[in-house]
Parts: sequence; structure tokens; C-alpha cells
Amino acid sequence: GNDDPIPYKTPYRTRRVTVAQDIEWSEIPPMKQEFRGLGDDPAAFPESEVGYDPETAKAEAARCFRCDAETGSSDYSVRNREDIITMARTNPLDHASHAAMLQQRLLTPANPFPESRPATLDDIVFLPANLSRLVIDPYREACRIDTEIGAGRMSSPHPFIVTGFDDVPEEVRSSIGAGLAEGNCGYLGARQIGENVPWWQLLEPGNGEPSADAAALIYSLGHEFQAVEAKRLHDDQVLGLAVSSVDA
Repeated sequence: GNDDPIPYKTPYRTRRVTVAQDIEWSEIPPMKQEFRGLGDDPAAFPESEVGYDPETAKAEAARCFRCDAETGSSDYSVRNREDIITMARTNPLDHASHAAMLQQRLLTPANPFPESRPATLDDIVFLPANLSRLVIDPYREACRIDTEIGAGRMSSPHPFIVTGFDDVPEEVRSSIGAGLAEGNCGYLGARQIGENVPWWQLLEPGNGEPSADAAALIYSLGHEFQAVEAKRLHDDQVLGLAVSSVDA
């Protein structure tokens, strides 16, 4: 452990919600409580609804809370959950409903990180299996996700790399580097994050020198195009360009 760890807290979470297990969780319909009304003496504030019996409460908890508890991400909402259940129940031939659901999902969301709410490590979201099993259950079989890059110079076991941790505290970099090394996942950045992590070195215009230790040299063109002289330092290195726009 660390004698003097950096301060850290887990904001905006409901991860500790008890998971209600039920194999039929995605098929259970919403169950409404019986409404009794206000009665003859509303001023007495009588119970206006009948409470759930234990079995109904468990079923409703399984329908509503399993996704919430297993996901535990700051950008997961009730709308996400209801969309998943709706997609599971919609007739495949109901093209109008499917088109409407797709259109709703394609809407550009508001900026999740305004000045009053900066991004945190908790915003790294890993999609849990229960949110995709409705689709993949009928097709469970071996799946290849390894990716060959640079005409055979590199083979990545995952279809993604990690970036953005060049300037975080060394304690964070060390932990992330250990995780990337264990998962054999590459890192894109100006600084190497770990000895056993495939390093995609990001070279900004006029800043930094190519390293022979890098598995890939990625030359950034900046927000305005600048010609670069991209050269690999040995035959096994991959060459690439990073292109972005200030308006993006």
C-alpha cells in the first residue's frame, strides 16, 4: 500500500444498491400498487396505496435495480434502463418503433462535464454483461477481437487503447500502468506509463523526440496541418498520424 495516498472519493454513485436476482428480470412487467383513494376523511392522511407484498416487491426490485446496481456509472439513467427493456420487448417487425428508438439514441447529449462538474476517474465506464446479454445470448461462441496493426508489425489483443493519463499523479499512473500490463493493453501518450505496456508515443509538433522503446510513433499534426517527417527507428515500429480540429 501507500503510506500517504492521494485524496479520493466516489461521487454520484448508487453502486451499493443490493442486487435483486431473478432470471426473469428482463421479462417482469411493471406492477402498480392498488390506489385506495383519499377516503372519507382526507385530512387524516390515510394510506392511499396498498403496499407491495414480499414477492411483488422482490420482482419489482429485480426489474428496476439489477441494472442500476451492476452498472454503477454516473451516466447511467432510468431512461437507459427503460430503453433496454423496451428494446427487449419490441416486435422485430415493428420497424417504426425500432426507428423511433434508434433516433432517440442518436440525439446528441448535453455536455456531461460542465465547469461545475469536471470529469473524474469514475467516468470511465465499462459496460457490464447484463446490459448486452439480451442480444448476445443466442450467439455465445468464441469471439476474436485481436487487431493486426502496421502490416503485421503489431497485434493488439483488444480493439482499443488507453490515453489521457500523462499529467495525473504518479500514484494513479502506476496503478493504471499495472492494470494495462495485466490486460496487455496499449497506452497512447507522450510519456511511457509502464515497462510492460505497449507504448504508442504521441509526438506533438516541436515537442519531444521519438523513442526506440515505443511500439508505435504517432505524429500529431496539431489543430492546423503541419508537415511531419515520420520515420520509424527500427523496422518493428508502427507509424501513425493523430489528426484533430479545434472545432471538433
